Amino acid sequence: MPRLTVTIQVNNEPLKRGYVEHIWRFGPLGVPIQLYMTDDKGEFSFNSQTNDADIRILGQNSVARIVEGGGALFVADIWIDKKVENNDVVRLDTRQEKVQQFQILNRALEHYDSVHRKFVPFSHLPDPKFPLGKQSTLQKTKDQARRIEIVYPDNLPQELAFVEPKSFRTSYPLVHLKGPGQGRGDGSYPLPHELAHALHFAMLNDDQRGDVELNYIRFLVGDIISGGCGHHGFNIQTTPMVAYIEAFGLFSQRFARYQASSEAQGAALHTAFVQAELQRSDTARIVISNAPIQPAFMRDDVEGAVYGAIFVHFASLAGLTTAVEAFYRSQAVTFDQYHSWILANMAPHAAAIRTVKNTWGL
Repeated sequence: MPRLTVTIQVNNEPLKRGYVEHIWRFGPLGVPIQLYMTDDKGEFSFNSQTNDADIRILGQNSVARIVEGGGALFVADIWIDKKVENNDVVRLDTRQEKVQQFQILNRALEHYDSVHRKFVPFSHLPDPKFPLGKQSTLQKTKDQARRIEIVYPDNLPQELAFVEPKSFRTSYPLVHLKGPGQGRGDGSYPLPHELAHALHFAMLNDDQRGDVELNYIRFLVGDIISGGCGHHGFNIQTTPMVAYIEAFGLFSQRFARYQASSEAQGAALHTAFVQAELQRSDTARIVISNAPIQPAFMRDDVEGAVYGAIFVHFASLAGLTTAVEAFYRSQAVTFDQYHSWILANMAPHAAAIRTVKNTWGL
């Protein structure tokens, strides 16, 4: 029985940890025979009855699934069928081959690997390549209800990317990415910010995800009725929930950008990032002075203040690893909940979080 090894590339980059089915072709239909996953080089191997075989490249990897359409009710799964032989390199590089969608899948995985995977709880999973858990078989893992989905291109009327905490389709997060006009040519520019929200929401229980979605809608509608634009911002007063959630998106975005330009790793990287944030003097600074810390913003309903309090000030006292771990493990949706969880579960850091709360007026 021939054994075939195939490499899949997206614009000359490996399709990392992507699900691929060996299928039996019956006219226009493809019946799955066995499910596989590419490695970080985009390769996978399988046994075939013949010297060539049909495969189906699914729009899903170990981090997320990508779909296309307009919204929660009108999305479609993505896949590409190919006939392959041993040592073939399948290149996805055209619009017909959904190249932008598969690029976004790669970007989501790369961002998870470079940022979130290195923090608890993901770093402590039995297999950290799968942020939402790995089941007893690859098929069960792919099909589990708990997953993150990304819709691209999103055709809803809003201008910016956003995340549904509890989508109608899955009851789990759905990331809405707009077209290429929002940053990178492949539409992935907002991913570092939006994937952070999706991972955070996926850690919450069903009721919490529903509450977050409802409260976000109330904020947006209320802001518009009051004459606003329905937007949040770094130094804009919103609500304690919106500010807390958006603060984590800020962290993910800023940390990814800093890491890309730094040669430091591990604890040294964390320390360098926090110090760099404390020493910023541009319009995106979060402190006026760092000795002692004098916030540029205050209040628990201003995302710049919540970001500075948790991911800069508290991280400078307790460590960035502790600050991020507490964010995920607490399942909090406001700073007050985060603060209370640390007092109850991280006693050695109680004094630090009290200092932070008082300094930032939270």
